[in-house]
Amino acid sequence: MRRNPGFILREVAGEYILVPLTGDLELNGILALNGLGYEIYTRIDETGSFEALVDELCALYDAPREVIAADAAEFLQQLTEEKIVIA
Repeated sequence: MRRNPGFILREVAGEYILVPLTGDLELNGILALNGLGYEIYTRIDETGSFEALVDELCALYDAPREVIAADAAEFLQQLTEEKIVIA
């Protein structure tokens, strides 16, 4: 899994947003990321597996591993469907 180079991450007024570089992509507009979304997105290219990603997120957040894993899986599914992440 890797990030689609057709999107850039920008910080605007303390918010992180994903912006498509061209109008050819299926996502219309921009996608705002919450804290967990930002942490997931910025780790996609560096993390070797989903389990390793969840391990890193568990070190950052005080929540049960099952909750973090479920939230991460749901978010990654959304990014994959929008072609922001390439499987």
